[in-house]
Formats: sequence, structure tokens, C-alpha cells
Amino acid sequence: MGLPFELVVFDLDGTLVDTEAWWPAVAREAVRRLGERWGRELPLPDAERAWSLVGLPDRAVFEGLLPEEDRHAWKEMRALVLPLEVEVLRGGRDFVFPGMRELCRDLREAGVPLGIASNCGRAYFEACLSGQGLGDLVDLAFCLDSGAGDKAGMCRAIRAALAPGAPEKACVLVGDRETDARAARSLGWAFLLRLGFHRRGDLGGVPSVADARELRARLLPGS
Repeated sequence: MGLPFELVVFDLDGTLVDTEAWWPAVAREAVRRLGERWGRELPLPDAERAWSLVGLPDRAVFEGLLPEEDRHAWKEMRALVLPLEVEVLRGGRDFVFPGMRELCRDLREAGVPLGIASNCGRAYFEACLSGQGLGDLVDLAFCLDSGAGDKAGMCRAIRAALAPGAPEKACVLVGDRETDARAARSLGWAFLLRLGFHRRGDLGGVPSVADARELRARLLPGS
């Protein structure tokens, strides 16, 4: 019996990387530093607010950290956040979810090509690929700055490069947001929801997995 999918594409934050473990503290520190620069106190985002922004396109993330009247300064916010993110991701601590490295290696050994598609910008993306070692786990990785367009466009480009003969239904996107599910649906791909931001059942009957063990059962049944 063959494997259920001929191509697997992963979202990044909340799917491969446990972003919730470090991002809220980085977001608060960056907002604090911006307020200090401006000479006034800015409201610090709580963990729930910070986590709700993960996975959005860059501008939306950095605007979302600021009060509505200050959102024009999103590029200044980004300039403060990015060095903090890179420092954390390259700091030697492993933020990849337990079991995901092993699963990626086993999928590739089984002949399944792997990709990453993320809405983040290039500097952050490269910090994840090198600092967290994700570049060694997949065959091709795209972010918003890669020129492939949105999440669906990235997935389309990855399929064209890695599995051009694979039927749409034999390709799967693994992600943690409803926007990922929409991208997969627009392509006619299968979708697996990595629980965390959403709870089981939040997206109706969408198949969901809580951890690498459950994901392995879906992608490498019997292993």
C-alpha cells in the first residue's frame, strides 16, 4: 500500500515552529522599546493578542502591535522586532515542535518531497531556516518575499518544482490557521490542521492533529 500523499507542504509558525513559546515576549519588548524611543508609554500586547497576529502578512503583524492611531509606523515597529526575532531564533534554543525533525527525515527517506510556505518576510524566514535547521529538513521553502505570491501561490510553485505530476488530491498542506485551510481548498489539496491556535472542531470537519505523533499517523501510516 502506497503513502497517502505525494507532496507535503508545511506552514511555518505554529506548525513546524512553536512560535508561541517566544514570540509574545519579543513583541512586548519591541513595543516597549518603541514607546521609549517616542517618549511615551505604548500599550503592551498580551500573549493572546500577540499570538493572534502570527501567520498574517508582515504589515498586518506589525500594524497589529500598535494602537490604531500609530499603525502608520509599522515599518519602524518591524525594524525593532526583526533583530529581536533573529537573535532568539539563532540563539541556540530549539523551537521546532518535538518529533517534527524526525518526521520530516522519515518522509524524505520514504521519497515524499517536502516544502515550507510561510507568510513571513525573508529575514525572519532565513533565521528560521538556518537558526532552527529547517532548511536541512525540506526540499524547497518559500516566504512572501520569494516572489511566488500568497500561500496558495507558494504551494503551487512548490508542487511545480517538486511533484509536477502529482494530482492535487495527492498534495497536502499542513497548517494551523483557517487561512491555510482556505489556501489548500482553493488548490484542491488536502489539508491537515495542526491544533494550537484552533481547537479540534473549530473548523468543522477539517481533519486535525495535536502533535507529531498524530501527524505521522496521517502522513506515514504504519510507521
